[in-house]
Amino acid sequence: FCNVPKTASTYLKIVLANHTGKVYFDENQSHARLQLAHSWDFLSGGDITPLNENSHEMILSKLMNYKKFMFARNPIDRFIGAYREKLEEQIRLPGVNELVIQHSHPDYNPTFDGQRFSTFAEFAKWFTAFGHTTDNWSHQYLGCIPCFMDYDYIGHVENLDADLLNIMERLYGNEVANRIHETAPMIR
Repeated sequence: FCNVPKTASTYLKIVLANHTGKVYFDENQSHARLQLAHSWDFLSGGDITPLNENSHEMILSKLMNYKKFMFARNPIDRFIGAYREKLEEQIRLPGVNELVIQHSHPDYNPTFDGQRFSTFAEFAKWFTAFGHTTDNWSHQYLGCIPCFMDYDYIGHVENLDADLLNIMERLYGNEVANRIHETAPMIR
């Protein structure tokens, strides 16, 4: 699984973590616990580790022998989702709002000017200048290189349930896929 931020990646990591049986999330989890899905250290307890934490030989072996999948999302929807989550809801990236505002208004000082939230137009201007340089905001094709990687499946967020069920059927068979599919919606 190649993780692309803002393509239901938290949800997909939780589904995979639950499937291991070693890490479990359900619909009653606190927001703080759900954020653990972003921690590879936590997920490694369920044998889920990033590819780059393997030896060179193991990386090559996994790329040659494992099933590979990723999810993509309409870039405009992904961009709007990033703005809503990171700036409107202020989740996980403290300080981004201030960076966005200061880019548009270099003299802005929250102590003197009061706290304010960046507009979508300010975010778009900041993103154009700087935002695409981090994992959270980078182009989908840069992290997972689908033009060069032979993926077994590329799912789409717009068809998340059906695509995830198809992937799980290919990986684990119908019985396991149906069990995963029945419990997965509970954690959205």
